[in-house]
Amino acid sequence: MAELCLIDFSSDSLKKTKQTIALLQVILTMTQQFKQENTHVNALHNNQKINDIMTYIEDHFGEQLDLHTVANVFFMAKSTLSKLFKRETGYFFSDYLRLIQIRASVTELLYTKKSIETIAIDNGFKTAKTFRQQFKKIIGVPPTTYRQKQQQQPNSTVSMITETKNASILTPLYRYADIVSNEELPLLTTSKHQQLTITPKAPTKLEKPGVIINIESLECLSRKSVQADICALIKIANIKYIGIHSLINEIPIASQIYQEERINAFPQFEELDNSFAFLDEYKLELFYNFSLTVYSQRNHKESTYILEFIQHYNRTRIQKQQPLWHFNCLLDLNSLSRNTEMFTDVATILKKHLPSCRVGAEMPIDDPFTTNYINPMYYTKVFVKCDFLSFVADPNHVFFNADNFKDKQSNQRYVIEKTRFIKQQMQLHGIDCPLYLSDWNTLTGNTRRSNGYFFRGAIIVNDLIALNHLVDGYGFWLNIEIYEKHGRSNNVHPDGLELFHYFSGKRPTYFSLELTQRLEGEIISQGDNYLLTGYNGHYQLLLWHTTYFNPVYSSEEIFVAGHAMSFSITMNNLKQANYQVKQLEFNRHHGALFYAYDKFQEAPSLDYETQTYINAATHLQLKNYLFRCSPKKSLSLTLDANAVVLLEFNSLSN
Repeated sequence: MAELCLIDFSSDSLKKTKQTIALLQVILTMTQQFKQENTHVNALHNNQKINDIMTYIEDHFGEQLDLHTVANVFFMAKSTLSKLFKRETGYFFSDYLRLIQIRASVTELLYTKKSIETIAIDNGFKTAKTFRQQFKKIIGVPPTTYRQKQQQQPNSTVSMITETKNASILTPLYRYADIVSNEELPLLTTSKHQQLTITPKAPTKLEKPGVIINIESLECLSRKSVQADICALIKIANIKYIGIHSLINEIPIASQIYQEERINAFPQFEELDNSFAFLDEYKLELFYNFSLTVYSQRNHKESTYILEFIQHYNRTRIQKQQPLWHFNCLLDLNSLSRNTEMFTDVATILKKHLPSCRVGAEMPIDDPFTTNYINPMYYTKVFVKCDFLSFVADPNHVFFNADNFKDKQSNQRYVIEKTRFIKQQMQLHGIDCPLYLSDWNTLTGNTRRSNGYFFRGAIIVNDLIALNHLVDGYGFWLNIEIYEKHGRSNNVHPDGLELFHYFSGKRPTYFSLELTQRLEGEIISQGDNYLLTGYNGHYQLLLWHTTYFNPVYSSEEIFVAGHAMSFSITMNNLKQANYQVKQLEFNRHHGALFYAYDKFQEAPSLDYETQTYINAATHLQLKNYLFRCSPKKSLSLTLDANAVVLLEFNSLSN
């Protein structure tokens, strides 16, 4: 009902369609709720099956679905499915399918330049003629007319309703829509305040794990744009490793031909010489994610290939000292004995030809993980022989398994929980070696829109602070272009913690890393949402406001603004003096690249000058002011949803 009210208040172009679907869900729920007791068990069964069928339709409506196809998927007769669907929803199957398809097509009509024929096929219609007929039947006008009419009108968003007298009711409605509960909820308001008293304690070491920059292949490192981005990162973070999954994307045909003819006139690794020089210049090491599956399929050829690579590097490198490269073996889970044999073989070869290298393994714990996932024999047969261990963590797999948002929300601490579980298992089996989180993500959903518009600065910062004491290194993808290429070939989601967008635009992950790496000295106080460090009479206070809500609402301005938090901060037992405070603010409006792009949504395309302007405009907000520290003096700050603030107190008395 709350969602239905929100739709009614909005100026959404899909308002009519969304209202129809929301009403359908309300009626379906009420119908099932008031069935007689003697059919209650059957009703629950039908309810779950219908929910599964409707979810399937939502996920596959673009595949030219029909009653026969869906009936086969759910092992039902066509007639049975048709009657059940009509009885439980009040809609004929075909009518409901058309409703979903038309709803999706409206978005493409408004926000893409696709032809009517392409939109029809993309949304499951066999012909453009059928699409036009159904669109006019549901919306009231042909799709071409609808597109022209909407494009002539100025863009309207939900934020327009702030000018109405009913705007005050929206935040409580959003809260009701966002919370899954069977209990009666109190009316929530936008005003939230927290009193924060920070008292220094015994100092502890501030850990800064090594950062791994993933770039897919070593060949990528020869590109000037990639080198420029890495150089920018070196200035703000403890970059130690370049993570790769292959050496060369594809060996040149000329090189292959010359090798077959045994003519040494076309160096096999010539493309990598610039990469070697860059590694040597900036004292960076490789973190090579090496697949044992590939090794087992092409045993002799693959081992020879790696040896030739190592020999080429030894001949051409500028620095003569042995590199501390990490070879991270990705295990083949089909056979424990085969894993052990292959790992031993690879480790022996690598150690012989590159004695200084480190050979480790990625722990075979898929997401979502369970506490009894790894065969205990791996610890005694493989992991005990490793110089290091690694793992990956992506909580967004939960979105495919959780029944509702509340279940998904419970996995906010997924990455930290998985890391702690692995540390416990290592301790339990007596394994003491470095641990690397080579690739990870935060809980943001499984669409590009939620990944881009769900600002998650504080969520990333919160995880980074916790990971500092749990791992020896963590990895990030350099940019979305490289990650997409890797994702398409390795069946992973194209929404990760990339540091850059196109044209070196800085993503929120970049600023999250910059702020946490900026901290110096020792930790003298720490809480759930702050970290205070001190050195030589100077202090740094990192404060973040972690707010996790359904990413669907991330572009609703009123809803997000309603999650702001005001802080009154009292600093106890600090040196009473005058401090010049440098304040760096990181929030949706200062550091969120997709929000910067929003200002140019009306443009059909963006040229290089506009892209450069957007990238330059996306940065942290900097303030400077004088602060007199005394027992009765407090600081007042307001943090937006998932905002981060770094305060640097520089004593003027020194």
